[in-house]
Amino acid sequence: MYSRDSLYPLFLLLCLALTSCATISPQPTKSDTDNGSETESTIQTILQQAQQRRSPAREHYLLQIASTLFYQGERDQAAEILNEIDREMLELGLLIRRQLLAAQIAEEVALPQQVIEALDPLLGIPLGEATQAKHYYQLLINAHQSLQHDQQEAEARIGIMAYISDEEARLDNIQRLLDIALSTDRQLTHEDDPLVREHLQQRLAQILGALENWRYRDNNYLEKSLLEGIPETGNTIEMPQQIAVLLPLTGRYSQPAQAIREGILSAYYDEQSTSTLRFYDTQGKKEHAWSAYRQAINEGADFIIGPLTKEAVNHLAMVEMPQIPILALNHSNTLRMGPNGFYQLALSPEDEATQAALHAWNSGLRNPIILVPDNNWGERISLAFQETWGQLGGEIRSNQRYKPKESDFSKPIRAAFELDLSDQRHRNLQRSLATNIKFTPRRRQDVDFAFIAAQPRQARLLRPQFKFHYASDIPIYGTSHLYQGTPNPQQDRDMDGITFGDIPWTLDTDKDKPLRKKILSIWPNAGKRYWRLYAMGVDAYRLSAFLQARPTRLNYYGETGHMQLTHDGKLYRQLEWAKFYRGKPKNSNLKSGDKQNETEFIPTRASGRAAGTALSGGTGAAAN
Repeated sequence: MYSRDSLYPLFLLLCLALTSCATISPQPTKSDTDNGSETESTIQTILQQAQQRRSPAREHYLLQIASTLFYQGERDQAAEILNEIDREMLELGLLIRRQLLAAQIAEEVALPQQVIEALDPLLGIPLGEATQAKHYYQLLINAHQSLQHDQQEAEARIGIMAYISDEEARLDNIQRLLDIALSTDRQLTHEDDPLVREHLQQRLAQILGALENWRYRDNNYLEKSLLEGIPETGNTIEMPQQIAVLLPLTGRYSQPAQAIREGILSAYYDEQSTSTLRFYDTQGKKEHAWSAYRQAINEGADFIIGPLTKEAVNHLAMVEMPQIPILALNHSNTLRMGPNGFYQLALSPEDEATQAALHAWNSGLRNPIILVPDNNWGERISLAFQETWGQLGGEIRSNQRYKPKESDFSKPIRAAFELDLSDQRHRNLQRSLATNIKFTPRRRQDVDFAFIAAQPRQARLLRPQFKFHYASDIPIYGTSHLYQGTPNPQQDRDMDGITFGDIPWTLDTDKDKPLRKKILSIWPNAGKRYWRLYAMGVDAYRLSAFLQARPTRLNYYGETGHMQLTHDGKLYRQLEWAKFYRGKPKNSNLKSGDKQNETEFIPTRASGRAAGTALSGGTGAAAN
């Protein structure tokens, strides 16, 4: 039975949510709600109204009803309505809300396994909003802790750290991770089974890696009393003994490949590793990548980084079960489920467009225009943004292309804001009145932000041209490509106000990162064009320590973002967000839709130790 107190807020909610309240029963009076049968009748009427709606409106209203009932204490009824919503039919935003509510209901009735099952469909999905992500991890922590799943609890606690702003809560979370680490360390001392030991070592390595990352980021961050509790790292997973790196060191892609190579070498020497590095030239061809892969295995490699080009990655992804783990440096577009041990790390423009859409949506924006270059790269970014926006339930107001080699973008900007239509209305009015009329063009008013894809030169031109065309108040969102990667306030001042996503390597310039400084001292031109690829090389090398055991789950804080391992073997990177102010990107460290909650993305150090040798060419070079 629905309570009288819960019905009235629910009724008001549905009146606001449905397009028209004219067909819904009148607002209930006190006498109405005192009658139980009438209460049931009223709620059924509201449900029937929602059921008559088309998707996604139907699912949206049902989810609103279920959520309101749950927070009014009507848990069982909320669960019943939730079960009527087919999650296979849901857009991304509604799916996230449904599964979080289902998990919350399961937690209320102390069913931790059902909490985990409800959250499983969200594994690897970018949550976007800080409150959602924090809620997701907290539900997982509570469930796994009650079931004594130390490994999974530790993974969730590592994941939630990016969303905890309260210092006391952060230290409590670290203390619990230390407790799990110490317990695991004790288990290792008494365990003889090699498979169990490997599992325990993996858990300990992940926890200690996270603790070391946080300590590396800020020496004052962890209290000394906590640091004293960290066990010795003798039981942690070491780097692979021999790492083969497959890169197109000659040919069309040689320059980006060299940047990745130098990033790998920088991390290698910084860690003073005992591992052996061998570099193999794939020349940017899939057949050479395959030959290099076979040669690397024959020469004793136990981990492979690369290849780089999409064609080579697609070719290598055809291996049903790699003999050794592979970390490809691009995404395969031929796999829906990656083979065990085949991982993919990419600085994908499509991923950035997806995150820009999520960030804008969770910031409350709903009516975008798209402005991208008239080429294949621009089309890919536009399609990724459109796809995500559609999954969220949004519509694009205008989708325009500009010529990237030109400097005047008036035509697509005017088309996007329908200024030509405004001019036409002015001309028509003048003809009708047969007199000159003082006129200021008026842009369309149903647009609340613009999404752009641009390189630095175009972005510096676009913002002033938006202002010239009466759109100075329109927020602009973009990808990392509009920022060169190192501060240049004199040239970038024209981009003030533009919001974009980027990696910690380029945005955390106020933090002391010795490795970044060392790279710039060795290669002074590193920050000019391929700066982010140096960070990719650093992450690729450090990730090998965690991926060599072929994990199915991973939370990793890297130089290219906070990463989560998805079901298809991709390392989904979560970007930081910044806005240009006085020509410099000001890192907001805010998750999408949460304007008060600080987030932290922490540089990572791998677990390798002691000096070794790095080989390039010689027996490590692929045959021509």
